[in-house]
Amino acid sequence: MDSAYLLAINSVPSKMQERLENAKVAYSSLMKFKGDTEFKSKADEMLSRIENDLKQYSK
Repeated sequence: MDSAYLLAINSVPSKMQERLENAKVAYSSLMKFKGDTEFKSKADEMLSRIENDLKQYSK
């Protein structure tokens, strides 16, 4: 999740949307398989930023 997130937010604009969506999928997988992770609060913060950044593509 962390590497997908970092890749997404540091991407060139032409690849950012796809990579943000990939990071969101990584979050979903993390919660599905290890929802009780000690990094849940950090992952939730990352998801919040991902969703916020994705809003610019839904216009």
